[in-house]
Order: sequence, then C-alpha cells, then structure tokens
Amino acid sequence: MEWDATLKLADVAIICATLLGPIFAVQVQKFFEARRERAERKAAILRTLLTSAPLSYQAVQALNGIRIEFEDDSKVLEAWRNYIDSRTQGHQLSSQAEALYVDLLYQMSKSAGYKIDRHTLTSSYNPMLHGEIERQQEIIREGVVKLFTGQGSLPLDLRSLPADPQTFAETQMLRQMLIAWLEQQGVERPKS
Repeated sequence: MEWDATLKLADVAIICATLLGPIFAVQVQKFFEARRERAERKAAILRTLLTSAPLSYQAVQALNGIRIEFEDDSKVLEAWRNYIDSRTQGHQLSSQAEALYVDLLYQMSKSAGYKIDRHTLTSSYNPMLHGEIERQQEIIREGVVKLFTGQGSLPLDLRSLPADPQTFAETQMLRQMLIAWLEQQGVERPKS
C-alpha cells in the first residue's frame, strides 16, 4: 500500500479551518460583544436623559456622550447640535428648546432600537415641585455667590426689632444713673 504525500485542496481547507476556526470564532465573538456594549451605552445615555432634569449634572454628561456613542447616526448628531445651539442662547429652557430636546430623544430612541413615540417623550412624570425646588436652589446659589464675591449683602431691617416702651424707659434711666455715678467718681466721660 502506497502512501500519497500530496496535499489536495480539500486537505488544505480542512487544515486551515482547523487552525483558523477558533481565531475567527473569537473575532466574531469580540465583534458582537463590542456591538452589544455600544448598544448598552446608547441605551444608558437615553435612559439618563429620560430620567434626569435637563440641567442636572447627569444629563449634561449624557448629552456630552452623544457625539461619541452616536457618531455613526447623522440624524441624532443633527438633533443634538440643534438642541445644544438652542441652549447656548440662555440657561432657561424655552418651548423651542423643549421641542428640540424631544426631537433629540426621539432620534436617539430610534437609533437605539426603541419604538417610543414623541407623545410618550413629552408626557413623562415631572412634579411641579421639582421645578420650584430647582428655581429656589438657583436663587440661593446666585445669592451666596453675590455675598461671597462682595456684590451683595444680607438684608437687615433694624426698625422691625420689637421694642417694649417700658424696657426702653428703664434702660434710659439706668444709663443716666450710671453716668451720674461715674461723674461723682471723677471718671471723665469719653468724647464722641
């Protein structure tokens, strides 16, 4: 029986598949893991924006992450730029900025694979008290900054202190008696 030492194309294919198969499988697994991780980061950004106040630290971080995680989606990036441009015109959230924010969330939800309509994005639970608390905190923050930078002061109204006429009269009488006694002792009265 003769042994044939020549390699056939099928044999080469089997050897290549045996050697390269595990490497290819690992690369495919890494590819799918990277896609899944990116999808999770997109979902995390969207979730943060849906659950945070627009000016909160978390929302600002999420907004800044959009240009990285959604870099492959031109509609999201365009909506992001429009919203950011509207916010640079003032720190109050105008109705135009709110509409652009909803559009941004809508484009992001589409890109992340969620089926969320615009109405759902505008009808989230947001108690009025939260807005009032934010407004009050802003007033306090601005007041403290003005106070510490010397641009403001604490308002004091001494005229509104309670005064008892009898106590005032007694204090005046004691003052006059003290001055008379000091003069008898030979103590000079300080000049004012």
